[in-house]
Amino acid sequence: MGTDGIVRAVGGHTPELLGQDLSGVTLFKHFASDSAGWFYTKSVLTDRVPRLITYRRVEHYPLIVTIGRSSDEIFFPEFMLTSGAIFSSEWR
Repeated sequence: MGTDGIVRAVGGHTPELLGQDLSGVTLFKHFASDSAGWFYTKSVLTDRVPRLITYRRVEHYPLIVTIGRSSDEIFFPEFMLTSGAIFSSEWR
């Protein structure tokens, strides 16, 4: 999403979020408060499944990249083997 809160790209299961303004959503306040981080919360924008959300601002661009994964996706062995590393040691 842009730093203005407008969703500019989406993953496969959330096409309805494309173009949405999330600047007023509590979730966006996390993204706007720091350049990178993570938190665990229930996905209120989609399916209400608890997810680990990671985010990072893109240096020199007005973008924030986010990834949200449920605990099943994170700890399921096939998922870990096919998706590669989700988190960097720089993320907190």
